[in-house]
Amino acid sequence: MNKTNIGLILAVGAILAIALFRIMSDNGKMKKPETAAAPVKAMPAPKKTMDLSQAQDYKILSHQDLSYSLRSRQKYVISADAATFDQRGQTAVAAALDFYRNDPADAIVVYLAARPEIPDIFCAKAEYCRDGKGWSGDKINCVWKGESSPVRLDMIDVQVAAAMKKLENSGMDKIDDMAKSVAGYLNISQNEVKTSWFKTMDLMYSQKPYEINGD
Repeated sequence: MNKTNIGLILAVGAILAIALFRIMSDNGKMKKPETAAAPVKAMPAPKKTMDLSQAQDYKILSHQDLSYSLRSRQKYVISADAATFDQRGQTAVAAALDFYRNDPADAIVVYLAARPEIPDIFCAKAEYCRDGKGWSGDKINCVWKGESSPVRLDMIDVQVAAAMKKLENSGMDKIDDMAKSVAGYLNISQNEVKTSWFKTMDLMYSQKPYEINGD
């Protein structure tokens, strides 16, 4: 091999090395690996062919971005004047569709609060994953998941629930002590407090699957 060929090979090698360095660097600094959720490839939002005739107007109470590196996930809590099983279920579904159209994500979950005063007590839920992989990302054909409850709370129930939740969040966990404290605060009997609180528990833990039909 003559000197000309050797020189040509060395020149080509130098050019490739420079090109590789430029790809891996940015202004002389190595690029850091991406940690945010991968961009969502927005799929066409479904047409409103499902029955949403009983969906009510709603307000957003809170929003959380629960994404991780492989999956974008958004959680919304809303409130609405929805009283029946179908009204609540359809309102949560309609909100999930709205949120997907406005800001697509791999997974969107909507919780409908029983009342704005008690935003962490829910009467309906709709989970929407357009790619069918569910909230965790490892499911198959899991596009929709819905729950709803027909249990209705009156104003005293809401007041009791708000007070009980406050005590619960402070670390108190004995129902008798909590009921005694709330009874004194609201000027009602401890039995009334317990009856009201058990009604709220029924609302939260006896929700039934809400069937979601249509695309």
